[in-house]
Amino acid sequence: MELLIQFGSYKVERRIVLALALVALACAHLSAQVPNEYEVKAAFLVKFASFVEWPEGAGAPGAGHRCIGVVGQDPFGQVLDDVVARKFVVRRFRSDQEPVGCEIVFVGASERKRLGSLLEHLHHSAVLTVSDMPGFCEQGGMINLTLGNNRIGLEINPEAAAESRLQLSSKLLGVARIVRQPVQGSR
Repeated sequence: MELLIQFGSYKVERRIVLALALVALACAHLSAQVPNEYEVKAAFLVKFASFVEWPEGAGAPGAGHRCIGVVGQDPFGQVLDDVVARKFVVRRFRSDQEPVGCEIVFVGASERKRLGSLLEHLHHSAVLTVSDMPGFCEQGGMINLTLGNNRIGLEINPEAAAESRLQLSSKLLGVARIVRQPVQGSR
């Protein structure tokens, strides 16, 4: 005796309906495990600390509490706190605050208008500056996280890092598109 289920005007075997339901459930479970853009970007922020050497006495990671700062509108939300748990302290700074006390500072897109003055303030502070806004490295930022073909890419301005006395690993530079900032007077 076959058990048939009425599906609209179609009669379908119960086994087929059950198999389709299991496939749909498995697909939903797998898609729930795919990290979103800002989960991946948060993981990058944490990993950058492994590929950067800070000058001695500059509050480098490993010497006490590590800090990642987010300036302006925070695109990460709780995701950053979840990803960096126990490895970093996350500090958020409003647009009218200067980020201090952090080894890595993510600059939100809301700071585009004051980007030049913000980067100038951080320029000699041995702070790794990171963003995901177009043109960030060309304006003096160090690492820009790009999105293309569902992949996070890296643009790096090694000159900006060197000016802040940060040494970037050749492994990090090897996977990035190197960006040169315009001549000093156009910054």
